[in-house]
Amino acid sequence: MKQMIYQKDRITPGEILFEDTYKNIDFVIVSYGTHPCAYIKIPESNKYYNIDYLEADELLNFPVNGGLTFYGGLSKLNKDGRWYGWDYAHCSDYCGYEEAFPEDLRTGGKKWTTEEIYEEVKAAIDILVREL
Repeated sequence: MKQMIYQKDRITPGEILFEDTYKNIDFVIVSYGTHPCAYIKIPESNKYYNIDYLEADELLNFPVNGGLTFYGGLSKLNKDGRWYGWDYAHCSDYCGYEEAFPEDLRTGGKKWTTEEIYEEVKAAIDILVREL
């Protein structure tokens, strides 16, 4: 598990901080430099496989930062399948590009650790596996 190191510049396609399988569900935590994101793979057998993230987030009420913000493929990370994801770049979160701003314009938001993100990943997967 790599630690999230915030930077003022975005990294594309992103650096994988941690990937594994929890309760037979693949997941990946990614640094985009300015902020991290987390993704969980949706099994084809899951009834949410073809459900957009907005509807799924409303139905499942995932306990993740800011709710789901992504549904789709992760081909840029060489991952197959369909994934739900969420980011840590909301107004209450720290973003690395803030270092370029004067101090009085910075949000002073939360800097998420990889371990904290992993806890949210597990909580989301716990909910998803109940729907298998």
